Amino acid sequence: MPYTRNSPYIKVYNKYLVIRSLFQKNYSRAELSRLTGLTRASITNIVDVLIADGMVKESEFDFKNNVVGRNPKTLEIVSQRFKILCVDIGRTNCSIGLVNLGSKVLYSKKINLNEIACPEKAVKLICKEIKTNILADIKDKNSILGLGITTPGPVNTKDGIIDDIPDFQLWRNFNIVDEFKKYFDYEIKLERDATAVSLAELYFGFGTENSDFLCIMSYVGIGFGIIRDRKLYRGKYGLTPELGHISIDFNGPECECGNKGCLYQYYGINKILTKVNKDFPEINTWEEIVDRAYNGEKYFVNIISYYAKILSVAVVSAINMTALDKIVLSGFVVYKPELFLNELKKNVHNSYILKNFYKVNIYTTKMIENQNLIGAATSVIDYSFTKYR
Repeated sequence: MPYTRNSPYIKVYNKYLVIRSLFQKNYSRAELSRLTGLTRASITNIVDVLIADGMVKESEFDFKNNVVGRNPKTLEIVSQRFKILCVDIGRTNCSIGLVNLGSKVLYSKKINLNEIACPEKAVKLICKEIKTNILADIKDKNSILGLGITTPGPVNTKDGIIDDIPDFQLWRNFNIVDEFKKYFDYEIKLERDATAVSLAELYFGFGTENSDFLCIMSYVGIGFGIIRDRKLYRGKYGLTPELGHISIDFNGPECECGNKGCLYQYYGINKILTKVNKDFPEINTWEEIVDRAYNGEKYFVNIISYYAKILSVAVVSAINMTALDKIVLSGFVVYKPELFLNELKKNVHNSYILKNFYKVNIYTTKMIENQNLIGAATSVIDYSFTKYR
């Protein structure tokens, strides 16, 4: 719903512009004025309000500028000012958590939903756990910015509905936001897990130093996000691209999405373990595969090489579609990633059409623990401070 651009709107917009800038890095008042295009007087007024509200504080003296005289104080977000309730629902597990504005996970717990027969009962259980284990210890309920929910995609973020997602039968076509609103009077935001993780990288990870990059996540399937000019790319209805459902074999088996030979049918932790278990039924995790590869067992070295080659198909397709040169990997592949990363780079670097124009750099995320919960929190942060755009 568009907002009327009157004077109150402009004031809120400018305040949120300053907040978003400070999520990127600490700035002085003068730097904020240059960055945002607002006058020094406007920045002073906005900063005074934010300091009074406890949202922003002045940091210690900043000597980075190497100038004569006293350097200006920089401003920073007060990470304790708000907290976000988080729910991450995966295909095989569910986690709840509490995260502050600085991406610090203050609480996390896994919840078993395997015996739950319907989504309403699942939500009831999740909300009970949140109230008992998180909210019971929070005295100031106004310190909760909102509740973020992440699930596999696609999801209808505008209406709060989980779509007809492969291997996600319990939650199909369910309005999860409306159900959570029966228990909580907070802003509730549903986001696809890969999209939320991409936002987390933008706010707290790779994006603190980079404005343009791709995020590729290895889970049960493949997650994908495009960050361009410090903004997450969204298509129609706020949806984000689904890299896992590009076809790598048009004669392949039919996917639940309706396509044939989707990447999702060939790559992901369940697909890898299914293949390995035919020869080594005792293997239960990717970590075991990697450890045995590092011990010199050729079979496991070849497994890593094989799945790096499959993922390279997705990476090359993403590069060719977006013409971006930086990629951040997350998910199970970040465990001792050198073998996998070297194989992936070898398959990618000679395969994209624009290789004579630029080199693609591939990195692994530094956000190893609780990435999806941080993503759920970031989706609330991003919505809360960008909804007046």
